[in-house]
Amino acid sequence: MVEQLERLYRVHEAAEFLRANPASVYRWIQRGMLPARRASNYLVLTEEDLRSFLQPVTPSHPKQ
Repeated sequence: MVEQLERLYRVHEAAEFLRANPASVYRWIQRGMLPARRASNYLVLTEEDLRSFLQPVTPSHPKQ
C-alpha cells in the first residue's frame, strides 16, 4: 500500500491558502496560534493545520 505524503506549505503559500498577508502568518506562528515546523531553512505548515486554523472557535462556556 502506498502512503500519500502530507502536503506542506511554506509561509507565503500558507498565506495564499488562508487569504492573508505573510506577515500575519508569521505573527500567528509566533503567538502559537498556528503550528509550524522547520524544514531546512523554511517554516512549513501542514494543510491539516491550516484547515483547522480556519475552523470557527466555539466558546467552552456559552454566555448566559
